[in-house]
Amino acid sequence: MGPQNIPGTPPNGTLTSWTASFTIASPVGNVQGTKTLAPNAPSLPGICTGADALFPAQRSAATGLQNVLAYTATITVPGGAQFTDHGGSEASVNEFPDFPPFNNFFEDFTSEQATTTPVCDEDSQTDQDQILNDQGCQHP
Repeated sequence: MGPQNIPGTPPNGTLTSWTASFTIASPVGNVQGTKTLAPNAPSLPGICTGADALFPAQRSAATGLQNVLAYTATITVPGGAQFTDHGGSEASVNEFPDFPPFNNFFEDFTSEQATTTPVCDEDSQTDQDQILNDQGCQHP
């Protein structure tokens, strides 16, 4: 978050970046990915204040709009096959060090794909009739 110089209650700043890595473990597969502030994201507020007479100490940021964050993910299913996915996301994180019951985190993901994309094995010779030149593309 940028300098807290935007008037408000409490004052806030502009969200300048958002970077996250995530892992989702599931019996039907595991997902690993990254999420960043999208290049065309609108200006968004963020709060980072210490405690004072009016407000508790807090750090808060919320994208508030779907697709403000961009994610990429690799999905590994039982048996080892891998697939990729990408899309948009929104998220919110609030931390109040003096009031732990009020800490929270929220995120959701919306794929830009109709279906996941199988990861290509470039070393495979199975799908192309080209021997020993590493230009195959077999989906595991």
